[in-house]
Amino acid sequence: MTKMMPVYAAVLAAAPAGAAVAGASDQSPFASFNQQTANAAVSQVDAMEGAYLLQQTNKNQRVLTLDADGTASVISQGQAVVGYTTGKGSWEQTGPKEARAVVVDFTYNEYRGAAPGPGVTVYDVTFNGKTDGKFEGLAGSLSGKQFASGENPFTTRQEPSRTWGTDFKGERISATLDQLS
Repeated sequence: MTKMMPVYAAVLAAAPAGAAVAGASDQSPFASFNQQTANAAVSQVDAMEGAYLLQQTNKNQRVLTLDADGTASVISQGQAVVGYTTGKGSWEQTGPKEARAVVVDFTYNEYRGAAPGPGVTVYDVTFNGKTDGKFEGLAGSLSGKQFASGENPFTTRQEPSRTWGTDFKGERISATLDQLS
């Protein structure tokens, strides 16, 4: 329920005056709140989850997967060049059409002067093009930091050994062959 409170607040602010919540008393601060509107905002997670092919502005590509249980994973065409693992992490809805994923990976080679170690990449995305209850595309940015081996990237006070970031656009990877036609 805690995760849903920011969404309820956003929907409450946008709810039309006089909309009622089923079962709410007149004294409730939510008396003008429309429960169906809240459910629609919360259910956007179902429309967001899936796998997306990201086209970065620097022409590199990644696949970002947002699972229904809140886990996220990323594979990238740059993995072999830089020498890092597939990323794993979590994601959550941050707005009606927005989400944030935080993914950890491990670099196992020295790259551009940075020693091997854990990296954290943050993906901020805005979804678009909804069809059959699922968003078809997204756009956003990613930014990351790499730290020395043995450092916890979430608690370290050390400066990162390397940083990166770029913008991207992406489209849902569909299970139908229509995309290949």
